[in-house]
Amino acid sequence: MAVVSGKQAVLAVWGEGEVAQAVRAAIAAHGDMQLAEGVADIDALLAQAAPLVILAPGLKLAEGEAEALIVRLLIAGKRVISLLPELADSKAVKEACVQGQSAFYATSLFPHLMLDRMALILGRALQDVEHVRVVQSVDVAAVPSELVSELAVTGIGQQNRAELLKERKALFAAAAPGLLRSLGSFNARTDADMSGKLRTNCELTVTKAEKDVVYGALRIPRGAFTTVQAVHQCFVDGVLRLTCEEHWYLGRERAVYGEEMPYGNIKSPYAFSVHVVGAPSRLDTQISLEPAEGGNNPLLQALLMNVLSAIPAVLSAAPGIVQRDATPRYQQDERLPLHQAHGVSSQKVSGKSSAGRKKRIVIWGPGEIGGAVTRAALTRPDVEIVGAKVFSPHKHGQDLGVLVGIAPIGIKATRSTEEILALRPDCVVMAPQPRAIVEGLDDDVLLLLKAGINVITSAAYHNVSMPNWLVSAQTPTALLREVATTKGMARNRREEILFGVNARVLPLFDRSPFAKALTPLLDKVLRPAVQKEMPTRATPEKLLAACREGNASLHGTGVHPTFMAERVGMSLAGLVDEVQHMRFVEAADFSFMPDGMWGGLEMLGFGRPVSELDENYLIAKAGDFYYGDVIGNAAHLLYGVPSSEVRVQRSFRAIPAVRDFKVGSMTIRRGHAAALHMVHKGFIGNQHFFSNEECWYLGPEQEFRGDDLPFGNFATPISYTVDVQGKSQRARMQLSMDGTGRAADLLSGTETTTADQRCALGQQMRKEGVTNPITNATAMAILDAVTPVCEMGAGVIIDDVRPAFMSLA
Repeated sequence: MAVVSGKQAVLAVWGEGEVAQAVRAAIAAHGDMQLAEGVADIDALLAQAAPLVILAPGLKLAEGEAEALIVRLLIAGKRVISLLPELADSKAVKEACVQGQSAFYATSLFPHLMLDRMALILGRALQDVEHVRVVQSVDVAAVPSELVSELAVTGIGQQNRAELLKERKALFAAAAPGLLRSLGSFNARTDADMSGKLRTNCELTVTKAEKDVVYGALRIPRGAFTTVQAVHQCFVDGVLRLTCEEHWYLGRERAVYGEEMPYGNIKSPYAFSVHVVGAPSRLDTQISLEPAEGGNNPLLQALLMNVLSAIPAVLSAAPGIVQRDATPRYQQDERLPLHQAHGVSSQKVSGKSSAGRKKRIVIWGPGEIGGAVTRAALTRPDVEIVGAKVFSPHKHGQDLGVLVGIAPIGIKATRSTEEILALRPDCVVMAPQPRAIVEGLDDDVLLLLKAGINVITSAAYHNVSMPNWLVSAQTPTALLREVATTKGMARNRREEILFGVNARVLPLFDRSPFAKALTPLLDKVLRPAVQKEMPTRATPEKLLAACREGNASLHGTGVHPTFMAERVGMSLAGLVDEVQHMRFVEAADFSFMPDGMWGGLEMLGFGRPVSELDENYLIAKAGDFYYGDVIGNAAHLLYGVPSSEVRVQRSFRAIPAVRDFKVGSMTIRRGHAAALHMVHKGFIGNQHFFSNEECWYLGPEQEFRGDDLPFGNFATPISYTVDVQGKSQRARMQLSMDGTGRAADLLSGTETTTADQRCALGQQMRKEGVTNPITNATAMAILDAVTPVCEMGAGVIIDDVRPAFMSLA
């Protein structure tokens, strides 16, 4: 028994086995806590001034003793974190929380580890969640024998199948209500669906040893189980909503992983898979935990991280059951100078108040992403579309519904900014083309913020504190220097000529002995023309000042960063200790994408000579505004480092086509760019801590998804890889998105072996209003942010992706 004393709390760790010892060591490693020995029994524990008790397995308690111990602790006012999840929905535990005004949180290696860490995050990418499947597969031979013995959950070495099945059924039946309650946080429809009549089912498959088996300290007699596979199903009103599978095996030669693993090719003894199916897509992941030399067992380390992250929440929670909260959270970006100098209030300080009512939003650019936001917004009870801003003359006056491929909705689009301002919406949702960043997007954002209108955008404002080349170019000559070194900047023949002249003349001017003296005069002469063609970017200080002037907030989600890099990536990083490097890879088949997405295939670099494409090509430099921002946010989240101390290094290369081929109306010539690989590396000093890779290709024949993938074997047009290296272990994940409903029907019934066939399929899906899965995830991230951003204090808002918990009174 040990008691841990910290500056702010005293934590008691109850247990003497390996898990309890590891919990003690992890808490003591924080440096501001002290370990004291000497509590031998429950009475001595209750007498200690310890408000929180961590109940570790290995107590060898008889049936019912664990619940009795927890209830006694709770009634005495102790807060409890338990590694016995089957008690999370106990009536006696709930009543004890009320009686003792205490809080209780239950976690485990399974199923909470992946359900809480990953499934709840993935579900936010969907409009409706229909079914969740969580799979765990562990080689017991790789787990320390004392740990296996303590956990007593594997069934390996047992001989009575009927008893084991009875035990498994009882454990899952007890845990199921709490698991479903967690799933209910996805959206309103899911929450309602989870409140019906509950029924659970368990299927057990075992393999018996044909002779005595010895694995280190493990001794399995002939006839005992060497593999145990338990498949638990949870039905609500007769509909299968949750499947939890545990697969335990002894030795790699007996490995079992469950059916229909998305990628296979598993090498680690610790494998997980999470599948979330709903509308309009499904997400499939496969995850491995791999040990580092001299580190803790990966499974144990993941458990420790889960416990440590819960301690502050359990200490501060209102009385009741505590569980993880998947609802997105947000915070002021306190890295900005004005935040640091003046502070920011937690609520709007004056003017309109929208708290507690449906938010009135305007769609600014109803293209691919704006269209998805429109369609999704019409299904949500928390927002109301009141207007739409368009830029093409033929779209002016058109019904927004028709513009986004659905029936008319009674909202007429306008090209007039004045008409948008007159609507006085709570929020404008901006979904511009990437080029808008260098074409005056900041002017519109500043105008809206000063008018008291909150802005949420998919472009350019994901991390305004992060320095980049365009923000730094605050004078006409500095901007012209950047243009001179940027390939692919010209939009037409006239600009090609002007930029070409600029590239030749400016170096000559810079070599002149009078350049330093003449530069201010040249800036003054050039400013009107340059500002008209390519306005300078607003500085973070200017954006924040506009927020404060209008009492409004600005939030950027990025096209994929908020959902994939921060939410999913950081959730995986939460399983490891002392993250040393994180790698994020997005791979997408762009023949499948909408015409004109991100400016069109040619603007991205497809079809151009390979020699033109390097780190100075426009799309690579524009990537700084997205992927550089991700790197700055990762430094802040992982190490508390400000953006000013982060250095970003980019590279960009093309993979040539081996033959001529067509993608819609575009022909890609042999030897020209058919796949693109963009890399942004993040450094803190000399430490390379983050790599963001974008792999874009045209059709299956040109497929390139990155090097050294954990599993490979991707089968869908959109895929992701996250690889987190920690001090004690490595966590690696692959994730793919696929369509459901009509999208699945189209995909399953169409042969798509070439880029042109993929392009035709993509056009058909868009014609029928089928949303691209990653576009939908981006739209959901935008809509999730509307209410919080509208109700937060004036300023620049960023995601808060730290582990979150909620108390169930």
